[in-house]
Amino acid sequence: MPGGSREAYQQLAPLLEQVAAQVPGSGPCVTYIGPGGSGNYVKMVHNGIEYGDMQLIGEAYDLLRGAVGLDAMAAAEVFASWNAGALQSFLVEITARILRVPDTSSSAASAPALVDQILDRSESKGTGLWTMTEALRRGVAVPTIAAALDGRFLSARKDERERASRVLRGPERLSGTGHASELAAAGASPGAAGAVAETGPDTAPERVAALASGSVRASASTSRSDASAERALIAAIEDALFCSKLCSYAQGLSLLHRASCEQGWSLDLGELARIWKGGCIIRAQLLERIEGAFRRDPSLPNLLLDADLAAEIGRRHESWRRVVGLAASLGVPAPALTASLSYYDTYRQAVLRSSQLVQAQRDCFGSHGYERLDDPGRRWHTRWLSGGDSAGVSS
Repeated sequence: MPGGSREAYQQLAPLLEQVAAQVPGSGPCVTYIGPGGSGNYVKMVHNGIEYGDMQLIGEAYDLLRGAVGLDAMAAAEVFASWNAGALQSFLVEITARILRVPDTSSSAASAPALVDQILDRSESKGTGLWTMTEALRRGVAVPTIAAALDGRFLSARKDERERASRVLRGPERLSGTGHASELAAAGASPGAAGAVAETGPDTAPERVAALASGSVRASASTSRSDASAERALIAAIEDALFCSKLCSYAQGLSLLHRASCEQGWSLDLGELARIWKGGCIIRAQLLERIEGAFRRDPSLPNLLLDADLAAEIGRRHESWRRVVGLAASLGVPAPALTASLSYYDTYRQAVLRSSQLVQAQRDCFGSHGYERLDDPGRRWHTRWLSGGDSAGVSS
């Protein structure tokens, strides 16, 4: 992601284009980013999006384990099936492969998954924090990325979490067994993905692969209704992950849009999406649609305003909501999935009542003033605690 002198880039371009990742039909994954430090800035925000993406995948995995009741190997089959669809990406692909790796140091007859033996303290190199600092400085909301960073900070407090696990209460029903029926009870449509055949694979990985792909064949120990509910829950988690990943991209690209406007960089966000399609950690099929959104409207301030992507979320948001609600009811931590949904719901509100009240509170205790919906541009002050008289104070 080279920035700086355009003339210098043009001299190096033939070499850079040869060594860059190549995407068929798209070309080399390198381009001139912009003047000054814009290239490094774009790389920083790329990594911030990566933080959000990884946290979201981790939360989806936790739900597959804690809500659906799968083991790591069965969850691997779900991720593999997702990687064949709209969620196709490098991170989803390696997740499926990681979950299949056994702990070869185990002496057990059936080696447990290596991932289950890893100390649950996530580390970081700093780019997520830098992205957050820039977002705060520029007044851009990036709650999914913030939740991912907070998740790493909390994971580092392993000793405190172990202590808290003994004293803080939560839902007692979280036992590692499936809770697919609860999602169905909350309004999901278990049969939406297709009919359930009566015979088929008995092993968990094979059964879940069939569930995830929609070609479910229930074993003798799995009832038609249970298999259908489980399939619906897996599909709902897929929807929640898709929508939340889109929000993570939207937040990072919104920060880049703001920085570009303020710094005079003239960043081409469609071109950034194009070069991210190969050779980088966040490469994903979704970037094809993101590129298309910015080709249609290069000045788009937020990805969620694209009609095509807005319609896609519209088709999936009900499942997203049910998954977030189910996670809360089961005590499965899903901060990034939840933050993404809150971001989406906040962004789509024409009027925010909470912000109206905040402005009134600020004016009440600090005489900071406020604007009226019917008189924008003019500031008002009200004597909230002594009669409610209002007066315009400036324009």
